[in-house]
Amino acid sequence: MGSFIDWMEAAGAMSGLVGAWLIASKCRYSHWAFVVYLCSNACWLMFALAQHHFWMVIQMVGFGASSVFGIWNYWVLPRRAITYPEGD
Repeated sequence: MGSFIDWMEAAGAMSGLVGAWLIASKCRYSHWAFVVYLCSNACWLMFALAQHHFWMVIQMVGFGASSVFGIWNYWVLPRRAITYPEGD
């Protein structure tokens, strides 16, 4: 396991597992899961592109979009609510 693609495959798998455990644990760090998932998606996307796995590329683009949506919901919206309270 020495090539860049091998490292992307391993990093994608491990970060995906970490993200799943973060979500499942419902702990104070669970909001980091979507950031970790986005890293996983990026690694898997590079792997899929290098290996010419078209449908995996499509899947990772979709998962990447859901990760960005999760980041929006867990990071951006709560901070906007603090900065711009409703009714102002």
